[in-house]
Amino acid sequence: MRNPAWIERIARGHVEGVVKAFNQQASKKSIKRGIRVIAGSFHNQEYARVLAGTFQKAGLNMSEQKVTIQGKTWYRVQTPIFPDRKTAEAYLERTRNMGIRDAFITIN
Repeated sequence: MRNPAWIERIARGHVEGVVKAFNQQASKKSIKRGIRVIAGSFHNQEYARVLAGTFQKAGLNMSEQKVTIQGKTWYRVQTPIFPDRKTAEAYLERTRNMGIRDAFITIN
């Protein structure tokens, strides 16, 4: 229960549940900032879900996140926020070892 990734996943699930229950949109201010690994962004939601599930089965905590960029919807496969760059780099290496050579780290 002290794993930051697990805590974030549970917290995000609660927030998304409340948003859905009250039929609201999450504000941009509610998006947590930090260091993440992005495995890819896709227009096809099903492809993003399958890829995220493949990472989950391999023990990598990745999820699908819907984002809108310049009016277009993308489904991003990404990690939770990492506490430091070293941890993100280790995840990035594992991601690339699974064949996703274009994965990258983002800091926002």
